[in-house]
Amino acid sequence: MEQRMIENTKLLLIINTIRKIIDIFLGPFLTAYLFKVAIENIKIISIYNIFSYIAIVIIALFIGRILKNKYEMPIFIIGMISKFIQLAILIILGDNVVNYIWVLAIIAGFSMETWSFPLNLFSSKLVSNDEKKTFVVYKTILNNLVKVLIPFLLGSIISMKSFKATAMIILILSFIQILSSFKMKIKMENNNEKRN
Repeated sequence: MEQRMIENTKLLLIINTIRKIIDIFLGPFLTAYLFKVAIENIKIISIYNIFSYIAIVIIALFIGRILKNKYEMPIFIIGMISKFIQLAILIILGDNVVNYIWVLAIIAGFSMETWSFPLNLFSSKLVSNDEKKTFVVYKTILNNLVKVLIPFLLGSIISMKSFKATAMIILILSFIQILSSFKMKIKMENNNEKRN
């Protein structure tokens, strides 16, 4: 059981770090890309933000009503899968994404709320009391490294290759994140079985 809790903590750190990388890519880098492909039309970015915030509010109210302890992990996984879908849409549509900006925005709002809300609820359950201090230290170090290094790295890749090539790399990271969450879920179920 001790080993499983250690593995869950590592998986949670991996998932959180990848999440921060994806957030940076789908934050300022996506905004800059939309501004460029919309030929500097600020209305596109406004539409994206309005629809994503509307989706966040609706999903938050909905999840707040249905979220129970047994639904935390499935909703979290749905959030990661929807983030994967958002990235896939960006890659498939390319510059034409501005014509479907409202769809992308709704998926963005949906995924943001479905992976943030449950994560905050169950992360304390996954990390044992003995590991909480270590977890917070590593999480802080990794988050700060991501904030410093990833914008430079993503900017360099976009400059040398393209936004689409960078999105493919982020899509692969998103897939790794989804696989990690399924592994973590199995461990949680095994722990619950042993307690019953």
